[in-house]
Amino acid sequence: MCLNRFGCVVWREWEKLGALRQDVVLDAFLVMPNHVHLVIWLQNVPEILVEHNSQQLMAGSLGAIVGGFKSAVSREIGTLRGERTKVWQRSYFDRILRDERELLGARRYIENNVAQWPNDKHHP
Repeated sequence: MCLNRFGCVVWREWEKLGALRQDVVLDAFLVMPNHVHLVIWLQNVPEILVEHNSQQLMAGSLGAIVGGFKSAVSREIGTLRGERTKVWQRSYFDRILRDERELLGARRYIENNVAQWPNDKHHP
């Protein structure tokens, strides 16, 4: 998958996320034309911030981290385009990987996702 200038923004903001947040360790990551896949490790984070189901975001929670990442990408792409730009859908799909088997499966899925792009219903 070759990234266009907006895909490069997503990639740079991913790298910034890992550099700016000491509680986040970056793992697998892939930018697709219509979505991204990522695996992050949250370190030294109370369980309530990981599995919090409230509509209200708590500072340091997974939702706050993902929201900040999405906002940074949207801002930068909007700057490049010279106008506010809606980049993301409202929500996101998350899953807690609880053991090595699940982690390896997620990494494999992300690695092989590019090969599935021709079968995606949104592929031109």
